[in-house]
Amino acid sequence: MITIKKIFDYRTPKGNGEIPLRLRVTHKRKTSHISLNLSFSKEQISKIERGTVLDPELSEVISEVDTLTNNARRIASTLNPFSIDELKRRLAAGHQFEKEKAVLFSDVIDLKMDLLARGNQLKSKSIYNTTKNMVNEFRLNTQIHEIDEKYLRDFEDWYITSRVQSGNDYGMESYYNTLSVYLRSLKAVINLAIDKKLLDHTYQFPFGKNKYEIKTYDVDQNILTVDEVDRLMSFSDFDSRLKSYQINALNHWKICFLCNGANMKDIVQFKWTDISDGVLTFVRQKTENKTKTIRRLSIPLIEPLKELIEKVGNKDCEYIFGGFITPPKESTIQNKVSKMCKGYNKHLKVIGEKMNLRFSPNISTSRHAYGNYLAKNDVPIDRIAEMMGHKDKYRITTYHYIGSLDKKTLFETNDCLRKFS
Repeated sequence: MITIKKIFDYRTPKGNGEIPLRLRVTHKRKTSHISLNLSFSKEQISKIERGTVLDPELSEVISEVDTLTNNARRIASTLNPFSIDELKRRLAAGHQFEKEKAVLFSDVIDLKMDLLARGNQLKSKSIYNTTKNMVNEFRLNTQIHEIDEKYLRDFEDWYITSRVQSGNDYGMESYYNTLSVYLRSLKAVINLAIDKKLLDHTYQFPFGKNKYEIKTYDVDQNILTVDEVDRLMSFSDFDSRLKSYQINALNHWKICFLCNGANMKDIVQFKWTDISDGVLTFVRQKTENKTKTIRRLSIPLIEPLKELIEKVGNKDCEYIFGGFITPPKESTIQNKVSKMCKGYNKHLKVIGEKMNLRFSPNISTSRHAYGNYLAKNDVPIDRIAEMMGHKDKYRITTYHYIGSLDKKTLFETNDCLRKFS
C-alpha cells in the first residue's frame, strides 16, 4: 500500500524561519519526501491547519498543492512496480514546480536605490549607482545568486588591475579603499535580497570571517593639530580683493568646527526654533534613517559660536544659515551644499597656503579637527563620541551604555573653545 500526504517538514527549516512543505510518500514502511519548492511561515501554517486562510493568493497555492497531492496518489496507483524516482519524474512532467526566478543584481540594487531615494539619501544613492555601473562593467547581467566568494575575488582582481593599468598615480591604498566602498554597497544589496526572500536558504553568504573579507588600508588622516586650529581660528591676513569671500569661507569652517564638527548638510538645515535655553539641538541627517531610535544631538552655544551666528545667521529666515524660504527638497539641499563647499574650499585653500599648513583646511576637515582638539585637551573619549553623534565610543561599546550629557556638562565639554571669542 502507498500513502501520500502533504506535511510541513519542521526538521529542515529555511534560513528565514519558514517551514518547507513536502509530500511524504510511504511504501512498504519506507518513507521518502518530495520537495514542492514551497515554504510557509508558522503563522501561515497555523491558519492553514485551522482552515482559516483568508488571503486569496495563499488559498490558491493550497488549492494547487491539494490538486498536486491527489495527482501524485493517482500516478502512484498506476505504478507497478512502484518507484519513487518514476513518481517524481511523472509529477515533474505533469506539473511545473515553482522555480526560483533568476534575479539580476542590477534589479536588486535598483530596489535599494529606490529605498534610499524615498529616505532622501541621495548621496548614498549615487554611491550605489556607481557600484551598479562597476559591477555591470565587470560582468553584465550578473544574477544575485552568482555573487559568491570566487566572484568577489575576481571582481577585486579586475578592479585593482584596471586601476593600475589606467596609469593613475593614486596608490594601492586609494584603490583598495575605493573598492571597499563598492564592496560594502554590494554586501548591503545581498542582505536586502535575503531580507526580500530573493535568495533561498541554500545561498551561502560570501562575506565574513574565513570567507571574503573587505580589505582597507589605514591611511594618515589630514587632521589639523591644536596649534594649527589655534592659528586658523585667529587668521586675519586676507587678500584685500577677496577679503569678504575668504572671511565668509573661514567663518563657515569655524561654524562647522564649533558646532561639534557638524557637516554642512546639517548646518544649512538648522532653524532658529532649534535653539532653546542656550543649546541648539538637531538630528544628524547621516544617521536619521539608519537607527531605530532618532536622537537629537546638542550643541552648547558658547560665546564664539554666538558671535558667528550673529554675523552669518539670517534672522529674516526660518533657517539660520541655509536661506531656504520653504522646507527644501533633498535635491535642493544637496545642490546648495555642494556649491557652498566648492566655493568655500577654494578660498580655504588660499588661506591654508598663506598659513603654510600641511594641507588645505576644507570644510570637511572641521569635523576631524573638532574631535582631535577635544581629545588633545583631555576631554574623555565617551564625551567626544556623544558630542559628535557616534553610536558608540570605540565602535564596539553600543550607544545606549552612554548616558546623555546634562546641560552643565555640555558647556564644560566645549569649554576649551571659549577663547576664540
